[in-house]
Amino acid sequence: MIRKPRRMNLLKQIFQSQEQEARRKLMAWIFGHIDLRPEDQVLEIGFGLGALLQMAAKNVTQGKIVGVEISAAMVKAATELNAKAISAGRMEIIEADANNLPYENDHFDKVFALNVVYFWTNLTKTVNELCRIIKPGGIIALYLAPRILLEDMKKYRFGHFAMHEPDDVVKALQQLGFNPIVVEQTESHKGTVHCVIGVQT
Repeated sequence: MIRKPRRMNLLKQIFQSQEQEARRKLMAWIFGHIDLRPEDQVLEIGFGLGALLQMAAKNVTQGKIVGVEISAAMVKAATELNAKAISAGRMEIIEADANNLPYENDHFDKVFALNVVYFWTNLTKTVNELCRIIKPGGIIALYLAPRILLEDMKKYRFGHFAMHEPDDVVKALQQLGFNPIVVEQTESHKGTVHCVIGVQT
C-alpha cells in the first residue's frame, strides 16, 4: 500500500509534468506564428520572467532579441535568467513603456506580446508605436489568454485592465494598415488561446 505522503508527491510530480508539457506545447505554438530566423531583430513586449526570450534566443543566433518590460522586478528576473545571451550581445533587456520605445523606425523584423494587451490603456496608440518600429513586411503577433483566466485577473487587478477581444486587436491593426491579418487559436488546458498576426505594409 502506498503511503499518503508518497502518493501526494507522486501526484504532484505528475501534475507538474503535465503543466510543463502543456507550457512546452503552447510555447512551440507561439513561435510557430513568427518563424524566427537566425538573423532576425526580434522584440517582445512585457516578457515577465523572460522564458520566451530565452527560447527565442535559441533560434536567433546572429541577430538580436530585445525585451521591453515596464516592471523593474521582471527586468531583474529576466536579466538573471538570460545572463549568458546578454553577455554574448545577442539579447538586450530594458525597462521601458511600450508607448515610448527607444528604437528607430523600421528596426524590428518580428514583434510579439503574450497576454499584455489588457494593460494597454489605449490599444490603438500602443499598436501604433509598435507599427513604427516594425520593418515593412515585418510581423506582429499578439497573444490573448483564455477568457476564464482574464476574468480571474480582472477581479484582482487594480488600475487599468481592458478585456480586449481578438476582434478589438484586429481592428487596431486594420486601422494602421497591417495586411494581411489572421487570427489563430488553440486549446490549452485552461481554455482557448488566440493569436492575432499582422504583416506591416
